[in-house]
Amino acid sequence: MPYRNLVTIFLTAIVSFACYRTAQKNRYASTIGSAMTIIEEQALQPSTRRDLFYAAMDGMMNSLDEHSAFIDPDRLPELEEHLDQEFGGVGFIVETHPETQALTIVCPLMNTPAFRAGISAGDVITAIDGQSSEGMNSSDAVNKIKGPRGTQVTLTLQSSETGELRDVDLVRELISVESVVGDRRKPDGSWEYTLEDHPEIAYVRIKEFGEKTAMELEAVADTLPENIRGMILDLRYNSGGLLDRAVEVCDLFLNEGTIVTIKSRGGEPDRPPYTAKLGTAFPDKLPVAILINSGTASASEIVAACLQDHECATVVGERSYGKGTVQQIIKIDGGRSALKLTVSSYWRPSGRNIHRLNGEESDEWGVLPDPGYEVPLTDEQARRQFLWQRQREYPATVLSDEIVERLLQRERESSAVVPSAEDSPSDPNPDQESDPDPQLRKAIEAVVASSDVNVALQ
Repeated sequence: MPYRNLVTIFLTAIVSFACYRTAQKNRYASTIGSAMTIIEEQALQPSTRRDLFYAAMDGMMNSLDEHSAFIDPDRLPELEEHLDQEFGGVGFIVETHPETQALTIVCPLMNTPAFRAGISAGDVITAIDGQSSEGMNSSDAVNKIKGPRGTQVTLTLQSSETGELRDVDLVRELISVESVVGDRRKPDGSWEYTLEDHPEIAYVRIKEFGEKTAMELEAVADTLPENIRGMILDLRYNSGGLLDRAVEVCDLFLNEGTIVTIKSRGGEPDRPPYTAKLGTAFPDKLPVAILINSGTASASEIVAACLQDHECATVVGERSYGKGTVQQIIKIDGGRSALKLTVSSYWRPSGRNIHRLNGEESDEWGVLPDPGYEVPLTDEQARRQFLWQRQREYPATVLSDEIVERLLQRERESSAVVPSAEDSPSDPNPDQESDPDPQLRKAIEAVVASSDVNVALQ
């Protein structure tokens, strides 16, 4: 027998044995494949093998815990954009109008192609690259409008003022999504990081923990006036983000000490605790109040718990969500899709894990406001606070009651928080009824009280 044939037979035997061993290790693989074939060939409603595979992956990941998930190729780019804080687009927020079902511009973002082209809040998108937007939801529209920077998209817009139609050619740019914002916009679109009624108090809201969050916050520290007597850090509706960035934010407030401990399967730390190393970016002993609510989750709870345990801040508002687990993004399928897998838990400096299990009756979960600083809101108060805050963030906006409710619900769902009737106080403080943000007012009280004490001690 020729030598070449012997080599071929030998290699074939090795490959066959390897396949056999793999099948032995995961004997369910062939069963899943058989089930997919049966469904594909015999089910009343036809499904593609791709759809069946994605459904199987969804079911497998969803069976683990509420935060693990399969990220298919259609959703992976959006997740990466979210964490990287940038995407290729034209720069506006769009929603489906609740009455007309038309794609309506809620607001253009400052210093973006849409803003420079004169697109206004209330303008209606009637077509995208010549394709009618009728029946198109906001998610589909966003996917069509986003794209590689340098490429062009043509929008047909109906003016909110005159009703006239016009075509607008926009060249996509890299749109940076800011994660750190201030109290209100300046006329040039930049942020004012001190309170309007209390210019001696800094105000910073962290919307999420992305790649640039710590750098953004450090840049804010460099711009604050020297006469600042306190600071409010708003983490309401912050559903989390990157663990490392949350650690870096804590480090900006701490000179020393443990920030968070991460434990893997079996309850053992998988690395030494994260500790403060960089030195503070803000003035030493600066009075700080942290605003939280039921939408404060995960990475934002790490920050609130850390600064509370080290007595660096007064926590104000409502009990946080209670998500004490860490998810890792693991690319599969050649990087086209990913697993968002719960791999560890985090423990606050005091040694407590704040994770809330289903049916948990313990008082340990979540981050609680400091005594005397709990400020629960009714649904109506929460809606009013959300609207007031968004209008300060986007002054030129079209926000109907229905759109506000939809955006508010989206904020809640980002951390799986849907307040029930029991979550709202049955007898709210009448003095709060006319206040657009009673929780912020309480945070100001906390800062002023701490500031007076610190001044007296100096």
